[in-house]
Amino acid sequence: MKFIITVLIWLCWPVSTAWAWDFAVHFVIAQRAYDELSQAQQLEVRRLSALLAQAEPAVSDFVPASVWLDAQNWSGFGLMQHWHYQPRPWLQGPYVLPEQASDHALWILAQARKTLRNPQATDFQQALMLRVMAHVSADIHQPLHAIERFCAAHPTGDRGGSALAIQHSDYRHLHALWDAAGGQYPYLRLSDWPRVAPQVKVWADHLGKAYPCSDIASDPEVWAAEAYDLGRTAYQMPAGQSLPPAYLQKVQQISSRQMARAACRLADELQFML
Repeated sequence: MKFIITVLIWLCWPVSTAWAWDFAVHFVIAQRAYDELSQAQQLEVRRLSALLAQAEPAVSDFVPASVWLDAQNWSGFGLMQHWHYQPRPWLQGPYVLPEQASDHALWILAQARKTLRNPQATDFQQALMLRVMAHVSADIHQPLHAIERFCAAHPTGDRGGSALAIQHSDYRHLHALWDAAGGQYPYLRLSDWPRVAPQVKVWADHLGKAYPCSDIASDPEVWAAEAYDLGRTAYQMPAGQSLPPAYLQKVQQISSRQMARAACRLADELQFML
């Protein structure tokens, strides 16, 4: 088993960019969710997270492990590439939809939920699905992960705003701006984790104070529907134009609220582990 895990991770180590929340955003969501757990639940989360540590020490704790799925996607490892998204089409004309992948975000969230709630599941199975749940439950709250617009400019789809160029010094397209939560956090790599862990805790505390957990929706279908509705408002930025300050502020506000929702809902999912 150890050999299989090691080979899988070696084959999947990142070499390019991905289409997902930035690492800093994932770190903050995971940290905020972890802080909502009881001490016993935190202990179980740490235990499961450490099970794969020998094969991959860099993500041996829960918060850094929340970006593990992106590491797989970056490598071009196709098995998991559709798990990050639930791209419900937004048709703005009589366009022919491409075939939709069946192994989408809602599908894998259902598998992860089933495994984490199954007392007969092995530690390895739960450790793997803990990483999946931590990542995908966050990604599905990014509005442009839940929508794909089909219009005259992009009759075959715009890949959640990835084909919609914007004028910005740091972000080339609309999707990247939303992945970065409007630029609220610095760009981080996995290797930055030990150094930035205290700052991530500060960011997570600030998020929790601004958006305390309440009225948690437990159905991932609801998460995706909410994100889709927000995704339609995300397209109110004309292509190729400079970002109006009001739009950037809207991105940051919506992203912060979605991050808080994702964290609270992830914590709620993990309540079933003990």
